Amino acid sequence: MPLFFMLYAAKRNPLGFYAERCLEISEQHGFRHWLGLSRSIRDICAAVLGSPGSRLDEVKTAVDEYRSAGYQLGVTVQFVLLCPALLHHNQPEVALEAIDQGLSIVSHNSERFFEAELYRLKARALSFCAARPILRWSPF
Repeated sequence: MPLFFMLYAAKRNPLGFYAERCLEISEQHGFRHWLGLSRSIRDICAAVLGSPGSRLDEVKTAVDEYRSAGYQLGVTVQFVLLCPALLHHNQPEVALEAIDQGLSIVSHNSERFFEAELYRLKARALSFCAARPILRWSPF
């Protein structure tokens, strides 16, 4: 990739750029653990910046692949990053499902790094669901 495009991509979406670089390095050197994480983070960044449709499905697929590979640690961070993207694209019910999956993982493997954040996101998603009918209804 030419340097100009790399710098432009880094300035426009730095986290996505670094996730893409991490993905490339992981593929080159066979770091399986980082493949799933960097793929998830890259797709979450793309979902926040672009259209959510298939990107969020790709993120969920990447998280499932990461978990199915047997990795138990580092999974909750993916749910913590995914949920704001889902809320940003008006999908609080899907966010609640992801949060519940994350909390289930916390209860099974004692990975409590992001437990408080998952509960904070759950409260935000529930308040979003409660406010939705009010926001849609208009007497005018």
